[in-house]
Amino acid sequence: MDNPLLRVTAPSASPPPWSNDVVALHARVEDGPVRVMVGRFAQPAARLLDGEDAGISSLFFPGLRLSHYVKVLRDDYGLRIETEREPHAGDYPGRHGRYRLRSRLDVVKLVRASEGDGRRRSRRGKDRETAHEA
Repeated sequence: MDNPLLRVTAPSASPPPWSNDVVALHARVEDGPVRVMVGRFAQPAARLLDGEDAGISSLFFPGLRLSHYVKVLRDDYGLRIETEREPHAGDYPGRHGRYRLRSRLDVVKLVRASEGDGRRRSRRGKDRETAHEA
């Protein structure tokens, strides 16, 4: 059964852009309690679901610390994520990691930016309008 919530991006020949519109992902990891991943942690989790066996790679997300987000997803959220090192050529040849989700992740709710209330939150968690009034 294909769940449309699991399809974060449409399949394409080129890698999808990093800044997808996922802002929160409520999911159950391996029959555990529902965990809520937000922001930059929700985005790679959603991409890992879409990546299936192809996985996701830092090579397609330059400038972002994908390895950090993967580490937090492993350590704090309990996801089993496999890392495969693979070479790359180009102006700066070397190796990069390809990450594949190996845990079962059951999506309970996927929140996109367009579904929010339209208000940005300050770092203190208050509405930005309220933070400026204080």
